[in-house]
Amino acid sequence: MKKRSLVFILILGFVVLFGIVATNIYFGGIDFNKKDKNDTPDIPGKVQLPGDNEKIYASLESEKNEDSHVYPDISHETVKELLGALETPDIYYWYYNSTIISSTKERTTNGILKYNNGTYMIEKYSGDTESKLEKTVVLRDGVVTVQTYDRQQASVAEFNAETTSAFIEAGVPEISTFTSDEGAGFRYSMHDSEYGKLIYAEFESEKENYSQEQRYYISLDFGIVIKAECYENGSLVYALNTITLYELENG
Repeated sequence: MKKRSLVFILILGFVVLFGIVATNIYFGGIDFNKKDKNDTPDIPGKVQLPGDNEKIYASLESEKNEDSHVYPDISHETVKELLGALETPDIYYWYYNSTIISSTKERTTNGILKYNNGTYMIEKYSGDTESKLEKTVVLRDGVVTVQTYDRQQASVAEFNAETTSAFIEAGVPEISTFTSDEGAGFRYSMHDSEYGKLIYAEFESEKENYSQEQRYYISLDFGIVIKAECYENGSLVYALNTITLYELENG
């Protein structure tokens, strides 16, 4: 029995190693040398978000901003048309963090999304000082591959992209919510400024002694949710924030 268990562990280790190597081979056209989660590279001449001192979000709050054009109260059908017509960069990086808050504790994780011509790879790290890799999610050719790391062990699972998504498996919002009928309950506005084109989506509900408010900022330049907040009874329970987001050139 012990011999069979040892063989199983060796086979599982080989499968995980092969998956990691295969992923690195596919993304070999980009320098993915390991860096600290906060060691964001300096890319001269490239448009980076969210901009100095988060000006991209501040620009949404003032219709008098000369550098920002606000289009209030756009319809859900218009939002679906805008998101359906997206032309994202061929290659880009997105550094972000997300926080879940309960009445007793709060937990932050850090992520890096690496997009390459239709393929997504998301690395999710713990938010503590050691910053350990917890999960890797890859979407390629209609298959979502999830590698989960727990101490010295790892597990691999594959899913059809029609049943889940890389964003769902990584635990961050995705734009499909706003292209489906579920998005009809939101209020929308569009903002065009020097920091990029954004859709702001807001949802509010209240029943008896419970209230919920959701806010999302969707980049029309990259096709992802770059900031999100969810409140329950006025208290923040979830937050997603972009550290930096930038485009790379092919080759």
